[in-house]
Amino acid sequence: MTGSTMPLRMRGKADFRALREKLGVTQPLLAKRMHRDVRTVKAWEDPRFHYGPPREAWDWLQDLEMDMWRSVARTVADAEERRREAREAGRADPVVSLPYFRHQMEYESVGAPLGWFRLANAVSARAGDELNAKGFSVDYEYPSGVEN
Repeated sequence: MTGSTMPLRMRGKADFRALREKLGVTQPLLAKRMHRDVRTVKAWEDPRFHYGPPREAWDWLQDLEMDMWRSVARTVADAEERRREAREAGRADPVVSLPYFRHQMEYESVGAPLGWFRLANAVSARAGDELNAKGFSVDYEYPSGVEN
């Protein structure tokens, strides 16, 4: 899916940076993905420069955001199902454990469905916020075998 189906509106440099950071996308990663120099990405976000990010950069970040929210929705739905099953069986509500990664190699050691650890951490953080709002107890955990 591309962001081109989303309504086009005026968006500022700060909007772009906030979205990029929310997704855990670094400026070097974005520069590599867009086949641009990191100085160009920095200029897209700097109010001193007159040009902003191109549509392709917005589209890519919006696609990532949609992927993130789909992953969050799956995580929340899975937790709600586990809570329903626990309650039907007369057990206490389960504590939801969400993964949190310290670096890319750690993430790749358990499989990398979202591509890089910062996006996976963004999913865990957003899912944790939603689950806490729904009354769940949430623990963040490093992959098994790693000391907390």
